[in-house]
Amino acid sequence: MTGLCATDLLSKEGIEVTVLEANDRVGGRLHTIHDSKCGYVDVGGSYLGPTQDRMFRLMKELQVKTYDVPDLPDFIYHYEGKSHRLKDLGSAGLGNSVLGFLDSNNFYRKMEELCSEVSVATPWTAKNATRWDRMTLAEWQKEMLWMKASKLEADVFSRLNFAVDPHEVSLLWALWYVKGAGGTSRINYVEGGAQEKKVIGGTQQIPEKIAKNLGSKVHLNEPVTAINYSADVVSATTGKGKTYTADYIIIALAPSLQNRIFFEPKLPPQRAQLNQRVPMGSVIKTMMYYDKQYWVEKGLGGAAYMLDDDPFVAPIDMAMDDTKPDGSYPAIIGFVSAYKASQLSHLSTDERKQLIAEEYARAYGIEALKHPVHYIEKNWTEEPWSGGCYVGHMGPGVMTSVGRCIREPVARIHYAGTEAATEWPGYMEGAVESGERAAREILHEIGKISADQVYQAEPPAEDAHVPDLGMGRMQMLLPSVGGALAIAVAGCAAALVAAVGVKRNWWRKILNF
Repeated sequence: MTGLCATDLLSKEGIEVTVLEANDRVGGRLHTIHDSKCGYVDVGGSYLGPTQDRMFRLMKELQVKTYDVPDLPDFIYHYEGKSHRLKDLGSAGLGNSVLGFLDSNNFYRKMEELCSEVSVATPWTAKNATRWDRMTLAEWQKEMLWMKASKLEADVFSRLNFAVDPHEVSLLWALWYVKGAGGTSRINYVEGGAQEKKVIGGTQQIPEKIAKNLGSKVHLNEPVTAINYSADVVSATTGKGKTYTADYIIIALAPSLQNRIFFEPKLPPQRAQLNQRVPMGSVIKTMMYYDKQYWVEKGLGGAAYMLDDDPFVAPIDMAMDDTKPDGSYPAIIGFVSAYKASQLSHLSTDERKQLIAEEYARAYGIEALKHPVHYIEKNWTEEPWSGGCYVGHMGPGVMTSVGRCIREPVARIHYAGTEAATEWPGYMEGAVESGERAAREILHEIGKISADQVYQAEPPAEDAHVPDLGMGRMQMLLPSVGGALAIAVAGCAAALVAAVGVKRNWWRKILNF
C-alpha cells in the first residue's frame, strides 16, 4: 500500500518508477479473501474513520465505496463469568463497579493528558520523553490503576490497539501511537472513531486498483535481497537474481523486515539498530459465520468486551458484528492478539475455532453460537512478507535513542511505511501519508518542489463529519479511585468529628464564643 502510493504520486509527476513486490499479491497488510460461504472478507486491515482524509481522497479517486459499521446497543461486558448489558463502550467500567468506572476513567484521562505533551512528528522532544521511554506501558498502568477489572481493561486496550502486551512497549511509544490516532476515544470508538466504516468489496481492491493503473511498473514475486548504494546511485537485487538500478529507492517495509536485506555499504549504526529493535505485533484475525444474527434476536448490537487473561478461556478480547450491510453472511469478528496469539498458534484451526465459539456462547449467553456454519482466520505471524501485524512497536529506550532516524534518508535511500507515519501510524491512513511524504522527498531532491512542500496537511474529506469525542466536563472532574477514597475518608472523619461535637456540646460552646 505504502509503496504503491509513493509510486503513484511519482508516476503522475512524470518520474520513471519500478515497484518490487516480494509477495504474489499487492496490498501488504491488506488482504481480502473471496469465498462463496462469506462473499468477501478482509483478513487484514479493514476499518477507517473520521480524520483519515487521505484514505477518503484515495477511495474517491478509485471509486471505492464504504459502509457504516453498526454501532448499536446493547453491548456485552463479560467479566468473571458474568455478562453485563451496557449501552456503549464509554460505560464499560460500570460493568464491574462504580470504582471500576472511576479507575478506567482516570486511566484514559491521564493518557489524554500525557498525549497532549507528545508531538507525533518528533515524540522524542517531549519534556518527559526520556522518563516515559524508560518505562513500559505496564509499569505506568501499575502506578495508575487500583481495580482488577480496570487493569484487565488496560491490558485489553494494548492488545486491541497495538497487538502487543503493555510490558512490551514503552509508555512514550504508546502515547505517540495513540496521539497519532487522535486520542483514546478516536482510536477506540466505532461511531466517530477508527472503526466507523468498512469498504464495500474489501480494502485490498484499493492497492489492486492502483497497481492496475501502474501496469507493468509493478513486479510481483521479486523480494529485494540486497541494496548497493552510494552518493550517486542505488541498485536493488531481487531473489530472482535481477538487479535494478535507479537514482533513488524508497523502502516501504516494516523495520524488522529490512533485516532480510544485505546493504553495501552497511547502514549507519543507528539505522541498523532501529531495524533490529522494532518487532512486529502478533495477531490472528478471526471471522465466525452463522446461519442468522442470533445476537440481534436477543436485542444485542453484536459487540462484546471479554476480560480474562487466560487465552484458553477467552482467546478473543473484543468481538464485533461483521454481517454484510445488506444483512447477508451473519458474522462475528474477533482478534486473538499479543501473547494470546502466541499461546494459541500451536493449536489447529479447528481447535481455535472451537475455543472462540465456546467463548462467544458464554459471553453472549447464546448456545447456538457454539455452532458456526463457517470459519475463516488469518494468522499474521505466519505471513512471511509481513512478519506480524498490526505494526512494528518500540520497547523501552528505543524511541529516544534510535527512533528519531525512522524517516531519515540514508544517501539515496528513503524510508516509508505506516511505522514511519506522522498521522495515524499503524493504519492505512499512515501508510498513505508516509508513502506520499517519501515520494515528495524525492521530488524535492530533484528540484521539483521546495522543502516546505514535503510534509503536507490533507484537506478534510468532502462531507466529513468529525464529532468531538473528547472527555466531557463530568469525566474530567470525576476523581480517581485514590481521590474517591480520600474524599470518603475525609467525609467519614468530618462526620465523626461532627458527631462527637454534638455529643459534647462543642457547637454550642463555639457559637456562644
